[in-house]
Amino acid sequence: MTSEKIDDNVLAGRAFARTGIDHMFGIMGIPVTSFANNTVKEGIRFIAFHNEHSAGYAVSAYGYLTGKPGLRLTVSGL
Repeated sequence: MTSEKIDDNVLAGRAFARTGIDHMFGIMGIPVTSFANNTVKEGIRFIAFHNEHSAGYAVSAYGYLTGKPGLRLTVSGL
């Protein structure tokens, strides 16, 4: 039996895509770059923002208007 090693970021991206999430709002940075790139490879559209607040408002509006879940991505900071 061969087992394929899979990165956590790939697995998370696939899981989000399979649940029907197709939009991700947020800020891309070093702590989350691999995750963001892998979710985009799975077909999830990334929409960039200048700050976390705006991304939060956008994902909330997206969910309200479409009835579908969205994903917000932020980076850690001071």
